Amino acid sequence: MFTFLTITYNHEKYIIEHLESIKYQVEKYGKDESVNLIICDDSSTDNTIFLTEEWLKINKSLFSDATVLQNVSNMGIIKNYFKGVNAVKTENFKCLAGDDLYFLNNIFKIQENYDFIFSHPVIITEEGVNQKSTIRYVDRLDGVKKASDKLEYMEKLLRRGHCRFISAPTVFCTTKILQDEELQKFVGQFKWIEDTPTYYYLFVMKKERKLRILPSDKAYIMYRDTVGISRKKTHKLFKEFSIEQKEMRKQLGMKLFRSIYLNPDFYIDRFYNYRKLFIDNKFIKKSKDEFARLKNEMELADVHYEEIKKKAIDFYEKISFGVKKD
Repeated sequence: MFTFLTITYNHEKYIIEHLESIKYQVEKYGKDESVNLIICDDSSTDNTIFLTEEWLKINKSLFSDATVLQNVSNMGIIKNYFKGVNAVKTENFKCLAGDDLYFLNNIFKIQENYDFIFSHPVIITEEGVNQKSTIRYVDRLDGVKKASDKLEYMEKLLRRGHCRFISAPTVFCTTKILQDEELQKFVGQFKWIEDTPTYYYLFVMKKERKLRILPSDKAYIMYRDTVGISRKKTHKLFKEFSIEQKEMRKQLGMKLFRSIYLNPDFYIDRFYNYRKLFIDNKFIKKSKDEFARLKNEMELADVHYEEIKKKAIDFYEKISFGVKKD
């Protein structure tokens, strides 16, 4: 059994693309699975719920159970997230925001032998797949993939304030871990940030847990990099988010730098990125093969993204709904 958990707030523009990407996964890989869907909406003021319910009228048969949870008032990111997590009844699930998409690879089997899985996302914007940003995320996984003791290595990185090697949308974690009351109490002290405190709790505070960790080579998620509060500096809440992020790092004892340019990880990231792009991929066979695989993956991602957008347009036409363009 598997559950898709979708966290939404004013995702009118993207929610149908998101749901169509779930439909692709279920139709392609989930025929022998019992699949549930939970939409946890944080009191959206747009047409997110209307569109979701209209989509479910047509597609509800895809799921063993489909539930829409609506908050009466806005609870905030963390409370809405854990409300959704606590509603999951299956051991394996994936939580994703309503503006991101599922990619082509099969997500139903990945959690069979692991407790915590993460990979690189395929980065998408309004223009399509962003190849350079996608490759940067792949580079950040290299150290973890090569580390013999992944738990110790991840603890070391987190203590140094370096957590960009994990892209939050790509993380798969079992319900047993995320429904833990102590974890939720610890993460719940923050308002906007759930990913870094969760990693810190798992890999630093509770490191005695023998977690089975997999940094996967495959991409499972298409991450919309320019929309969320953590990535969009023009977002009205970005300043508040940044303040909490700084206070969080201080509270967790993570290293702080007055400027990103004083952080050695800033230069290490770029060194490995440029080395891979301009040296390794031209002269080292293993890197050349990996780069060729990545390029093929991103070409497939472009096609997949266009197909998902077309299916969304077909749906809008079917229900005679016009979404305003920015």
